[in-house]
Amino acid sequence: PVSFYRAPSSGSVRLTSSTTSVLGRVENSSTDTFPIDGSPPPQPELTETLHFAQFGGGAGFFSQAILSNLTNSASSVELRMRGQDGQPLTLALDGMGAGGTFELVLSSGEVRIFETASDGALQVGSLTVLSERPLTGVALFGSPFGLAGVAPSQEVSAFQLPVETRGAQVRTGLAVKNLAANQVTLELMLKNSTGATLAVAQQALPAEGQVSLFADEVQWSAPVDFSDFRGQIHAVAIGGNVAATAIQQRPGQLASLPIAKLDD
Repeated sequence: PVSFYRAPSSGSVRLTSSTTSVLGRVENSSTDTFPIDGSPPPQPELTETLHFAQFGGGAGFFSQAILSNLTNSASSVELRMRGQDGQPLTLALDGMGAGGTFELVLSSGEVRIFETASDGALQVGSLTVLSERPLTGVALFGSPFGLAGVAPSQEVSAFQLPVETRGAQVRTGLAVKNLAANQVTLELMLKNSTGATLAVAQQALPAEGQVSLFADEVQWSAPVDFSDFRGQIHAVAIGGNVAATAIQQRPGQLASLPIAKLDD
């Protein structure tokens, strides 16, 4: 049974719930206080974050986010998708409808899968997961070239990734999301396998914006022969932190590559 204490004209209402056993003893009870002055209940603090620097769907491509709540308490969750321009990216998630932001609750021990559609025009951006409790998560990228599982993107100000490119047969790409509320400039350095710099480039990222490029699509400062290239890219974000991930594409295959955090 649930009973109310007599409510005052202002202030709060105290709600008491109790459970009584068949012998008449009160087994447990609790009392909560609720405002009655018309103010909204306090919003949960979403202090935990997962970033996926590449997320989208369409034209045969799809993305999946698999989230697990392994804590002992339910967690409020917000899924926030942003396009390459930093504006809300409106995508339909399986079972959730279409939108740029979704709010939900993950119960203790619950696992949820959110998948974009592969039909329609291609839309690409990023996904940020905000939550009350620490969640575990992984993204799946599906395409006509294959399927790859990708861990949450690291938050970094400088990073390195290995690059292998052999024409159209093997291509290495990177996806970078700006985590700042202002424009960030990404300075890229292409190095060979011994660490010598071959070319440089800059890429502007609007607030919360994203870019995804193959190494041979970057506008490098000098010509580079990518017909049989093995080396690395060093990147430095000027103006804020970014989240980054890398993908390698081969015929019928797709694989994620590690991002190494560098000292500023």
